[in-house]
Amino acid sequence: MSSYDDDDDYDDIDDGEVSHVPDRVRNLPQDHNKKKSKRAREAEANGGFIELTVAGVDLRVPVNGKLPVKAAVAYNNGDEFGGTEIMLGEDQWNSFLDANPTLDDYNELSDAVKDASGNS
Repeated sequence: MSSYDDDDDYDDIDDGEVSHVPDRVRNLPQDHNKKKSKRAREAEANGGFIELTVAGVDLRVPVNGKLPVKAAVAYNNGDEFGGTEIMLGEDQWNSFLDANPTLDDYNELSDAVKDASGNS
């Protein structure tokens, strides 16, 4: 059986900090994680809702955990307009349609929701 003499056998080992993270990653600033969008921060500050004006209509839109389950099911089934109708609720949806929005207007709404949800 051999014995180890700490003073002799380990003289060549560097007592410095050992890291398995490459320097190029270890030296990144701690805020290198993806930043939340302005809309996502707005939703957090407003209890899960964003507010925007599309086609001249003021909308208060639920995102993330505030999205109604029926809207999520409709979106999941490929019914984007149905999901949006449920998401906005009957009154807001009818106001939006009464404004005669274009597809560009609809896409603006969709993009804002995606941005607030972190899915852009």
